[in-house]
This record gives sequence, structure tokens and C-alpha cells, in this order.
Amino acid sequence: MCVLGLAVAAAGVLGGSCAVFGPDGIVIDTRIPLDRLRAEIRIEPAETAGQVRATALFSDTLGRAVRLGDDQSVTLNGEPLRAVGFGPAYAAALPGAAAYDVTVREPTRGVETTRVPGPAAFEITAPGVGGAVSLLGFQLEWSGADAGQQVEIEIAQTFGGQRAVTRFGSETDTGRQVLEAADLRKFVQGADLEITVRKVRSSAAVAGFRSAAVTVEVVAKRVATPRP
Repeated sequence: MCVLGLAVAAAGVLGGSCAVFGPDGIVIDTRIPLDRLRAEIRIEPAETAGQVRATALFSDTLGRAVRLGDDQSVTLNGEPLRAVGFGPAYAAALPGAAAYDVTVREPTRGVETTRVPGPAAFEITAPGVGGAVSLLGFQLEWSGADAGQQVEIEIAQTFGGQRAVTRFGSETDTGRQVLEAADLRKFVQGADLEITVRKVRSSAAVAGFRSAAVTVEVVAKRVATPRP
């Protein structure tokens, strides 16, 4: 059976076929086993404490986005990734965990599960809570350094109705970052700095796909006060 358009795909009549998004959003019916697809899955903290949000995209060997068939599925710790609207994106909300079981169900191959670890929870240790920092430079430190993961840093400040943001990374997680005056030139005294450290661990070894990129993020935040 050929799927003629997005409305048909949305109606859930794909059966065992994948829907490939071709030029101009046209959906082409094709039967592609999941072990011939590439998966890109990202797991990051949600606004609700203790929860995470996972997003995913699947693509074929030509790089075209793919929507899964009714008898194909991907779950994270038992929570299925579900299609978002009429597009190719998938998402799920689930409790945060130290690791995530990625279970791939493909009717031509069966079920395969891979455990993907995430970064451990951590905290910013310097500056301290409510601590003062110099805009001439200071050292940012955090717990749980691990050379097997990456770190991204964001410093933001809202002053006079304007918001300034500076980002650093990705860089190897060494547990510290020296910030110099040139790095802090956007900021002024008179408003707090909002410091966010984001740790990212990536995995490419996920059974059931041709290839995969799974990234898991954890975040720690701290507010500091600029001083002379």
C-alpha cells in the first residue's frame, strides 16, 4: 500500500512500513528495518524537577527523516518515544535516571536493549552559594570531573532590561574553568550572574540501529554576585 500524503500517515495506516519524508514534506511509504536507520536521541533535564525530556529523530541512508511503522518502536526505560504532531520528531517524558535502557523493537529482528549511562548528578562548588566573583576573572569549579564526558558552560546576566549571555565549550570535563576578564566583558556590577554548567555524555553503541548518537545531559546552576 502506498502512503500518498501526510494526512494519511497521521491517520495511522502505515502498518509495518516506515514513512520517509521526501522533498516538500511528501511522505513516501517504504519498508525499512530499524537496523538500517540512524537514530539521534537527546535526553536532557525537564522543567519539572526529577524529570527528563527525550527527543529523537530517525533517518535513512540518504539522510531523509523517517517516521516509524506501527509495529516498530523505541522505548527509554520502558517509556515509548512518540511522534510529535505530523512531523518526523519523536519525544518522551520520563523520570531522570543514572542510565537509560534503549529498547528497539523491529519485527524482522526482534527486540534489542542497550543500557546508556548518563553523567552523574553534580554541583558547582566554587563560587559558593551567593558567593562574590570578580569581573577581572575567577575560577569556576564543580564536582565529579570525568574525562569521558563533555562540559558546556553558560553565564548570563539581566541588567537594565537587557540580557547578556556568554557560552563556553564543549570541552573535556576537568572539574574547573578559569574565566578571565576578556571572557566576562559583557557583564557589569549591579546584577547577579546566572551560572549554568551542563555535562554531556555521548554513546554511539546502541543495538538495533545502523548507527546511533545518544546524548544524556545533567545540569547544575549557581547564582553569583559581581564585586570589585
